[in-house]
Amino acid sequence: MLVFGDAPRREPPQALLAALAQALRDTAAMPPGIIRHGALADAFVAAGELAQGLADAEFEQRGHDAPSPLQDAAMALLLRLAEAIGLSWSSAFTRLPPLPEPVLPGPLPETIAPKRAEGFAFYALYPEAYLDAAAKAGLGPQTRVIGLRSIGAPLASLVASALGAAPPVTLRPVGHPFGRQLALSPSAAAALLEGAGDFAIVDEGPGLSGSSMGAVADFLEDGGVAPGRLHFFPGHAGDPGPMASPRHRARWQSAPRHLTSFDALVLEAPDPRHRLPAWVADLTGLAEAPLRDISGGGWRALRYASEAEWPAVNPQQERRKFLLRAGGASLAAEIHRAGCGCGAAGGHGGRPRRGRLVAPGGRPPPRLPGRGIPARSPRPGPVPPRSGGPPRAAAALSRLPRPAFPGRAWHRRPARPALGDGPPEHRRGPGRSRHPCPAPARARSALP
Repeated sequence: MLVFGDAPRREPPQALLAALAQALRDTAAMPPGIIRHGALADAFVAAGELAQGLADAEFEQRGHDAPSPLQDAAMALLLRLAEAIGLSWSSAFTRLPPLPEPVLPGPLPETIAPKRAEGFAFYALYPEAYLDAAAKAGLGPQTRVIGLRSIGAPLASLVASALGAAPPVTLRPVGHPFGRQLALSPSAAAALLEGAGDFAIVDEGPGLSGSSMGAVADFLEDGGVAPGRLHFFPGHAGDPGPMASPRHRARWQSAPRHLTSFDALVLEAPDPRHRLPAWVADLTGLAEAPLRDISGGGWRALRYASEAEWPAVNPQQERRKFLLRAGGASLAAEIHRAGCGCGAAGGHGGRPRRGRLVAPGGRPPPRLPGRGIPARSPRPGPVPPRSGGPPRAAAALSRLPRPAFPGRAWHRRPARPALGDGPPEHRRGPGRSRHPCPAPARARSALP
């Protein structure tokens, strides 16, 4: 059973700001490399949640979106971090600009409601993909970039950074999920329609209806903006779902859309240093063969001797998995999730980073320095195959629909508590996930 829920949380922004400042200082002190890039990406995600929470707090107070010095400062900070990610990525993790000290004008609200960005948490959106898509879009620095909260705040900053544009505007579409509308102050509405440049509408969608991105386009077109000036930066290459309105569906078919997929960004990257084997080369050694995609149940051919033994799978919910033969070893790396931010007890607070490297038989690993990754190598001697099939040979790099940003540390998954055992927040019961946050329950799938 898959369980999903949007668990709200409230946080004091001063505490989030202090944690972000410490994270940026720690990142700046790291040596060049993929681990530093991963820490920077983590800080960027946290800054995006802070900017979204502050904007939504003002929206809640006013009942509409309106510009403010606080939002301007938060988005300027986010833009600086997007530029830092761009430099780190383009230099293959060797360069990093001076990172900003996060300072925002007061007074700040007592608490805000930062939302977990679903695209980063569940749908394998990489910040670098939006940088790449924007760089190839052919748009200029006069483009007006609009991000749709929640995740549209950081995503729009990435697009604006790649275009050399001004900090983006963020909006919160409201109303029925299949019929979103904008709620704007007169000054915000007038400012959006100023100028004669293009518009970049940025979000992780479209979803079942695409009405959030559609609401922005409706407003702009109704205000006199020519449809050809509207450019969309979605999170996937698909069309809006079955609940899309005829107007939105027709627009989507003809509008310019700019997207870089995970495969194009990482698996087929022009620079070999961006490709997935390079991310783990210090753990596995040099690749001895091309990556083999074993997602969507493809791993069953390696695990079982006969197709008749294959278990059922749900390909849509299964982790991305790749087989990497490297270093003459048989290792399996499973990335379970990173940064759920649930704050659960038992050492799982803050922005946890979890996963494991598994060898045949699941034997205890030595820990590799500098990564926090348990490296599991086979014991000497043959490993009995399961059901007569081959052992789990090579390194199966398994991903949830959640980006493991380069260099994120992974930790062993704790043993699952039995019903009624363990701390209350980890107890299982009828209708409850094994974890207080929805991410593990939603993303969990059959493992090879």
